[in-house]
Parts: sequence; structure tokens; C-alpha cells
Amino acid sequence: MTAIRIWWLPVLMGIGQILVWPVAPYIFTQAPEPLDAAGAVVITVVIAVALGWRMRAPVPALAVCVVAASIGATALPTDVLTIIGLSDLVVLFSLAALRPARYPVVAVAVLVAVWVSVLAFVGEPDFGWAVGLVVIIYTTVAALGANRGRWQRARADAAARLLAAEAEQRRAAEAERERLARELHDVTAHHLTAIVVNAGAARRLGAGRPELVRQALEFAAETGRRTLTALNRLVTVIEPGAGEPLALRLGRLATTARSAGQRVTVTVEGAADALPPPLVDAVFAVVQEAATNALRYAPGAEVTAVVTVSDGSVRVEVTNPSADAAGAAGSLGSGRGLAGLSARAKDLGGTFDAAPVPAGGWRVCADIPCVTPAAAGHRLSTVEGALDAVLMLVVLVPPLLVMLIDGGAVRDQWWLLTLLILLHGAPVWWRRVAPWWTLLAVAGAGLAFAVIIAVTGLPIVAADPLVLGFGAEMTAVWSIAARGRPVRTTWCGALVAAVSASLMLVVISEDLRRLAADASSPPEIVIPVVVTLALFSAAFAVILLLTMWLPAFLLRRRRDRTLGTEAAALRAADERAAAAAQDQRQRFAVGLHASVIEPAERLIAAAESVPPEASPDAALAAVDQVTAEARAGLAAMRELLGAIQPVPTGDRSAPPRGIADLADLCSERQIQLEAGPILHPLPVAVDLSGYRIVDAALDADDTAEVVSVTVDHIRETLVVTVSGVPGATRGIVAARIRARAAALGGKIRFDPAGVVQVHLPAPPEAGGPTTLGEVPASTSA
Repeated sequence: MTAIRIWWLPVLMGIGQILVWPVAPYIFTQAPEPLDAAGAVVITVVIAVALGWRMRAPVPALAVCVVAASIGATALPTDVLTIIGLSDLVVLFSLAALRPARYPVVAVAVLVAVWVSVLAFVGEPDFGWAVGLVVIIYTTVAALGANRGRWQRARADAAARLLAAEAEQRRAAEAERERLARELHDVTAHHLTAIVVNAGAARRLGAGRPELVRQALEFAAETGRRTLTALNRLVTVIEPGAGEPLALRLGRLATTARSAGQRVTVTVEGAADALPPPLVDAVFAVVQEAATNALRYAPGAEVTAVVTVSDGSVRVEVTNPSADAAGAAGSLGSGRGLAGLSARAKDLGGTFDAAPVPAGGWRVCADIPCVTPAAAGHRLSTVEGALDAVLMLVVLVPPLLVMLIDGGAVRDQWWLLTLLILLHGAPVWWRRVAPWWTLLAVAGAGLAFAVIIAVTGLPIVAADPLVLGFGAEMTAVWSIAARGRPVRTTWCGALVAAVSASLMLVVISEDLRRLAADASSPPEIVIPVVVTLALFSAAFAVILLLTMWLPAFLLRRRRDRTLGTEAAALRAADERAAAAAQDQRQRFAVGLHASVIEPAERLIAAAESVPPEASPDAALAAVDQVTAEARAGLAAMRELLGAIQPVPTGDRSAPPRGIADLADLCSERQIQLEAGPILHPLPVAVDLSGYRIVDAALDADDTAEVVSVTVDHIRETLVVTVSGVPGATRGIVAARIRARAAALGGKIRFDPAGVVQVHLPAPPEAGGPTTLGEVPASTSA
């Protein structure tokens, strides 16, 4: 397909050229000279081959085309290479699209010089007009090619941004998953382990020292409450709300923090709604991280955030007093948030500082400029500015050349004509920012040009620069169709330009001059002027609508549609990533509640259930229950961590076992396995968790004589059923199974008769660990 896309045009141009000349003269007119015909064929083949290399090597291809076409223009009859002679335009377009700006600039200069030499060699009578047209054609083609290259690079950059956004979101989700696992371990393991150790010591020494049992229960209740508080903070999710106004996002942040027990006051001063999205995200991230750190290390303390937007920068200052030791969350955080904020502020050209204050507490401050250094560059340094400069040269240089070369009769008034040409073409520079005003300025300058010619009595040749400079009106009409508002009325720009051009021609016409010389002119002079104005206006309007407005309007629709599709794809990627991250957090929260929070609540209830007047045996029984719940919480926490991080990052020489290994597991334990086909590769976490659930259920102490395992893959759900394991429906084993299933968003059913059934969501995952087919089945002996 790539070869066809490259070679179809050279082949078509070559065949067309050979058919037009020399084949057509042999058939319809006088046969050309054999030497000329052979030379035309050779030149055509050489240029066609060079055109085929325009994508890979545009500079050598252009050189070959220019040399071959120049030889043909001088050695062959006039205008015989009419089709293949356009090859230099095709290669110039590709060169401008594929190479930096300096290449097409040099190429245009060389091509203009070559054509000036050829025109001078053949003795072109209208030399000035010819040179002006050459400059217009080559400069316009180079500008169109550069614009095409800019468009293609922008699309490639957009695709790269989409891939980068998806990759970054995946990395962010993985980082969030690792953070949740790390902080869960930091928050829970220490507290629950301390409860188990303390309760075990009290159980051993309780017979001789009953007061230790009471102290162990009080410690368990207090530590359990701290664990619950820390876990509730851990699952508190503050949504970023990207794309919303800064004040609204900060207000939602304050509301969410207050619901978690943190007092947050946010003040926004200045025009925050006018800030660009990257700056809004940076400001929100600073306040969010500061509030999160206060929630971790200074729970209950009042956090004050002040955002001040000035003319050149945004200042963010967040302060909070110190926290009491009892309420602080210890080493809950990972310590990476502040470093990330500092890097983000530096990327935006700002500064970031976070340090304790002398009076106690913490202060976070960031100063970020509103305009980045890259955005403050000169307009000419951008591709759009360079194209505008090229268009100005297109509308200014050819009229000046015509005036200086062919305008012998008006050369004495060069200063006046130069000023009029500049006034007529200079407004093109503002065509992007104000297309309607550009058209009005160009049309007004053109009418003034024509009126001055008519009033001063300059010869009609003085209007040649005005006619050749009509590209200014055409450019303005194109800009209105491409960027003007409202879109539905952009076609009116073509009518305005057509009427303006018609008025210019009528003003400089001989009939109007006679009409102005004799005020009592008969109607037979006035009527032709009016008819001429109407006819020219209609003709120019049709020409401008078809050649300028319609192509620009269609390109605008395609551009808006493409940009809208890309923006929608980016939004969809962000939404999918956010939904996946939110789903991960929700699963984590559900698994956390089932695995750790519920045992912690039961632990607290057991520790507080013993009244002061209870017997020592009742206190010891409560200690045993506290120990059991703490051990259940620790076991469930390990399962939850295993579900969150299914693949270990250390030694991978022995890969973890998955669904495909259930046959070996059941065969080792002489347990019946019934397995259906696996429809598609399973996600890693589902594959490993399915095996671990079966393994945990089979490890239960209380099992029936007949134990069976059933695995079914129904659409996008993996159903694992273990029968004959009453011990797996309660206690630590049940907590482990419940935690792992909840972490993956699965559903679980415990039957006291000894049936454990788990439904795990298993969407397709390309390249997953399980191959298509059936799980090998084994039967009991």
C-alpha cells in the first residue's frame, strides 16, 4: 500500500505526458522530430523516477526534476512538457512537508532563480508578470506543503499524546495500587501484630496477673480504634475533577476533607477561571497534597489554603498547625508527593517550597508563572507565524516586481505605488486573529488604490500591481472560511471580496473615467458601468466561493472533526483510566472492609464487651476472641495484598501457580476436579487468585470425606466452586477467601454445609497466562 501511495502519481504523470507528447502529435497532427520525441521520453522517465523518491530523498529528487525540466525547456519545443513539467511543484510540496523550513526556503529561492534565468533566456515579453507568477506559484506550493507537514506532525503528536496519556494513566494506576498496598501494610500489620503479641503475653501470664488481661483488652480496643481511623483515611478518595474551574475543584476538595475529619479553608483571589488547564492542575495538586499530608500527620488540625492569581503568576500557600502525637498517623505517607510537586512546579517555570514553620506546623508554598517561557516566544518562531510571513511575501513581492520591471510609465511614482501595495498586503499578517477585519482592511486598501489611480490620472498599467496583489483578498476569504465566526455566515466574505474587486475594476476602467469627466453623461454610459459591476461581482463571487471559500470550509470541517475526535479520544482515555483507577480503589475498599475493617470492628467489640466486674475466665475468653480476630485480620490482609500485587517483584525463577495448575493440586490431594474450557486468556490477578482460593479452601481443618472442585468460565466470569469444606466457610480461612475475592470485585457465597462458590470477573486480556482450551482434569483415586 505504501508503494502504491508513492508511485501512482509519478506513473500517472509519466503516462499522461507521453500520451500528450510525443504520442498525440503522431496520431492527430504532424509527427515531431525523432530526436525530440526520444529526448522527451527520456526526460519524462527520469523525472518520473525522481518523483518516486520524493518521500525518501526530496532534495535530490527536486534537483533531478529541476535539471531535467530545465534541459527540456531549453532543448525541446516550447510547452511540450506541460504535464511532467509540474514535477518540481510536486517535489517542492513534499520537501516542505517533510523537511524543516530552511529547506523549502532555499528550494524556492533556487527555483525562482532558475525560472528567471529560463524566462530571460527565452525572451519572455511580460517578464515582470511572469516572474511575479513564478514567485506566487512556488511560494504558495511551499506554504501549502509546510502546512500539510504541520498538520501531519500535529496528528502524529496527538496520537503520541494519546499513547503517552494511556501509558501515564496505567503507570499512575500501578503506582496507586502499590501505594495502597504499602500503606495498608504500614497501617495494619504493625497494629494487629502488636495486638496479637500483647494478647498472647496476657494469655500466658493472666492466671497469675489478672490485671495484665484488663490492660491487654484496653490496649486492643485503643489500637483497634486507631487502626480503624487510619484505614478510613486510607480509603478516602479525593477525585481530581479535571476540566472544572479551580474554585469548584478546591471547594469539593475542602468538602471531602471535612467529611474525613479535617478542617480545610480555601480562599481564591484573582481571575482563577482564566488560568490554563496545566496551571489549574498544578495548583490543585499543591493544595491536595498539602491537605492530604495534614490529614495524615495532623489529623483534626485546621488547614488554610490561599490561592492568589496576579498578572504574571499564581501563588499557592497552604499552612496547618502541628498535630498532637496521639492523633498523628505516623509513617502513613510515602514521601513522594512533595518531590512530585516540586518537579511539576519546575516544569512550569515556578518554584516550590515545603518546610516547618517556627511557631509549629507546616507550610507549603508554590509560585508558578502564568505564561511559560515557551509560550512567550515571538510569533515568527512558530510555524503559523512563518506561514503568515510567507503569505505576506506572496501578496507583496509579485506586485512590487511588476511595478519595478514592467511599470516603466509609472516608475516615477514608485514611492506612492509601493506605499499602496504595502497598505494592501500588510493586513494579511493579522488574518488568524481577526479574519473579518483583515478582509475589510484589504478591501478598503484596494479601493483606495483604485481611487488614487483614477483621481491622479495614472495610466492603466499602474493597476497591474493591484491585479497581481488580489491574492490578499483571496487569502482573507480563505482565512474567514477557515477561522471566522459565526461559521454559517463565512460565505459572506467571498461576496464582500467580490464586490470590492469589481468596484476596483470599475473605478479604474475607461468608462468610469469618462463618466467622471462629464457629469451630464447619457444613460448609455451609466448603464454599462452598472452592468459591468454586477457581472464582475457575480463572476468574482462564484470564483471565490468555489476556489477559496469552499475548500477552506471543507478543510475546516475536517480539522474540527479530527480535533474533536482526538480530544474525545484523550477524554475517553482519561475517563477509562480514571474509571479503572476508581474501580481499583473501590475493589480495594471493599476488600479492605471485608478483610481488615470487619475483623477490627469485631476485635474492638470483643475487647469492650467485658465489664469491669466480669470474671477472669470471661476476660481470658475475650482475649482469645481478640487474638483470633487479629490473626484473621492479618491473614486476610495478606490475601488482599496478594490480590493487589499478584506478581512478586523479586525472584521469578518459580512462577506463581494459576488455574492451569489446579489439576496438579487436586491430584496431589486426591480431590475430584471438574473443569470446563477457558474461553480466553485470564487476567493475571484472576488466574492467580482462582488458584489461591482453591488452595486456601482445601487447607481448612474441617473437611468432608468427599471434596470436589469445579471451575467454569462463563462469558467474562470465572466461577470456582469448592464443595465439602465446612471449615472454609468460617474463621480465618473464610476471611482470606473473602478478602481475595473482594479485592478483584468478585462475589462469594458461603454455604455452612461446606460449599464455597466464588465469581471472579475475568474480561479478556491479550497475552494472558492461561492458554485457550480446557483445564486438565483429575479424578480422585
